[in-house]
Amino acid sequence: MLEGLASVQTEALRPAQPAQMRVRADLVEARQKDDFDGQRAAIERLGKLRTDMAIARLKAQRDVRDVLTPDQRTRLATIRASRLRRVEP
Repeated sequence: MLEGLASVQTEALRPAQPAQMRVRADLVEARQKDDFDGQRAAIERLGKLRTDMAIARLKAQRDVRDVLTPDQRTRLATIRASRLRRVEP
């Protein structure tokens, strides 16, 4: 079950990767041309792509959580909390 969810998440994020590369290339090109409108457009597109990817990850996390038992959810919350503590300065 979880393997299928992981596959779905990977497939959901895959189209965003080439799109991000294209937008970054557009941003570089706009910078080289000193085109502020082009830079703004590229930055806005990049922001939308990042937002879409974040939403896809959140949905995938929810889908995983939905198939876990209450005990597994508790253990997952503990693992996530310990990871956050390691990241905090």
